[in-house]
Amino acid sequence: NSYSKGWVVTDGVTMAPAGSQYRRLSASRIADGIEELIRSVCEPFIGKQNNLTNQNSLRSAIKSKLDTITSTLIESYDFRLVLDRASTKLGVINIDYAIVPIYEIKEIRNKITVSDN
Repeated sequence: NSYSKGWVVTDGVTMAPAGSQYRRLSASRIADGIEELIRSVCEPFIGKQNNLTNQNSLRSAIKSKLDTITSTLIESYDFRLVLDRASTKLGVINIDYAIVPIYEIKEIRNKITVSDN
C-alpha cells in the first residue's frame, strides 16, 4: 500500500515453471519487447542479397537499437548471426541473442531518526 498512490502491484508472477527466467511478468514483457524490436530492425533486410555487406549492416542495426535500450530495459545483451551453409542456401539468417533484464524496484524502505540538537 503506497503512501501517495494506494495499492501498487509490485510482483507480477506468471504461470512459468519456478526455475524459468519468464517467471516474472516484467522479464517476460521485456523479452517480448526485445523480440519485437529485433524483428522491426530486420524487416528492411528481407529480400536483399545475403552478402557480407548486408550482414554487417544488419549486425550494426541490431547493435544500435539494443544500445539505445541498454540501461533502461536491459543491463546487457549478446547476439550473433548464425550463418551456416544450409541456412545461407535457403536465404535464412538466424539470430541468437541473450539479454539481462534491468532490475526492478519491488520495495523502497526508509528509516527516519529524530534526534536532539
